[in-house]
Amino acid sequence: MELRAREEAIFHSLENAPNDTTFLGRLYRDGVPSPEVYIAEPVRVLFVFREPNMKGEARAHDMRDEVSDVRFRPLARDGTREERSAKSWWNRKAGMFAHAVAAALADEAWTEAFGRSNKGGWNHDVVNRFAYIQIKKVGGGGKSKAREIRAHAAQYATTLAQQVDLYRPHLVLGCGMEPGSPARLLAEHVLAGGRKEVTGGTGATWWELSPTAHPRAMVQLWHPARRGLREKLYQDVWSSVHEVLHKIGLG
Repeated sequence: MELRAREEAIFHSLENAPNDTTFLGRLYRDGVPSPEVYIAEPVRVLFVFREPNMKGEARAHDMRDEVSDVRFRPLARDGTREERSAKSWWNRKAGMFAHAVAAALADEAWTEAFGRSNKGGWNHDVVNRFAYIQIKKVGGGGKSKAREIRAHAAQYATTLAQQVDLYRPHLVLGCGMEPGSPARLLAEHVLAGGRKEVTGGTGATWWELSPTAHPRAMVQLWHPARRGLREKLYQDVWSSVHEVLHKIGLG
């Protein structure tokens, strides 16, 4: 069964679970925006976030369709595309993280890569190289509630494990610190048994798993919406990923 069909089978199980209407009519479909591109990547990377910011309105949404659009335009209820600017979240924030990870994979100096990234423009191609999932697949507001994120991680751990198994990433990047750190929640409920380490350059917590496992490692990063200098955040992501890739033999 192809990747997209297997994704839909996972989502169908969530929407039609007996005695559980949590996702009925408001499931946030996440995963791989561009399956052919993702599968062809020599090092597959999966980003994990707490929950989608839907401005407090939990509704059905397909992130894969939104991100695969050349300008990250989501579908409105009337079937038209909602326009987005280059400053939109997927382009400017998540896009910057994707750009930094791509530069680390290519062993490109972060200063040169950031210089190109900071010129603006669209990050569609680089964002579509990777996979993205949410711990809580129901939209929330601008500030996550850690208790809800932890509850979803525990209750729907099987679904998260199915997604990780389907995407077979070499590297998982959990975006967000405590409370409700996606990386720590995955380490507790999905990817248990990893050896906990700390990067020498940035002090980022990461977990090394078996050399034959998918993933080989998981890293805890800041969230893309973290306030501060973009250059410092870019450098932090690049440095953490670059160091871990080399330590596990993928750099």
